Amino acid sequence: MTPPQDGHDGYSHVDNGPPGILVELEGVERSVIIDTGADINVISKKIVDSQGWTKFTQKTNEQIMGVNGQATETEGTIKLQITIDRWKPKKVKFFVLDTNEFHALLGTRFLKKYE
Repeated sequence: MTPPQDGHDGYSHVDNGPPGILVELEGVERSVIIDTGADINVISKKIVDSQGWTKFTQKTNEQIMGVNGQATETEGTIKLQITIDRWKPKKVKFFVLDTNEFHALLGTRFLKKYE
């Protein structure tokens, strides 16, 4: 397992955001938020860029609806392998969003598919 690049301890807050759980995204430890109010999975463009995953990103013009009810344009989509604890690794689709609020967020589609 590759150590995180941000000094993350597995349970700390990301930029003073909500607490996350520690997972591996393409072998790199990251904190992700489990959000039962979100339907989709989202990952920060900052993380995608810093890990060099931009070559895996598919450009789209899709917009997602935020908690504030405003539509936000995404930077595209990306499929990354995610490993949580002892679960079998899975490829998961994320929408790439230009945000500093979190590393990644897993929504209800992920929870339903991998329960």
